Amino acid sequence: MKIAVSGSAGVGKTTFSRQLAEDLNVSHIAEGYDEFYDESGHVIQPHKRLAEAMVTLANKKFALEKRAGRFVSDRCPVD
Repeated sequence: MKIAVSGSAGVGKTTFSRQLAEDLNVSHIAEGYDEFYDESGHVIQPHKRLAEAMVTLANKKFALEKRAGRFVSDRCPVD
C-alpha cells in the first residue's frame, strides 16, 4: 500500500497524512519542503542551490519510500 496525499500548500496534507498513517499503522514520510516554502507556497528564503537541494531531498524521500514499502506520504505540486 502506497498513498500519496496531494494538495495546495497549507491545506493540511501533513496533518491528514500523519493521522492516516497512524490509523493504518504504516510509516509516514513527510513532504520535507518546509524549509524552502511558506504555507502559501512562496519561497521563504532564497537558496543559492535550491534545485540541487530539492533533488537531494527527492532522492532521500524516494529511498525512504523504497525501504518503507507501505506508507502514507504528503506531497506537494513541486513533486
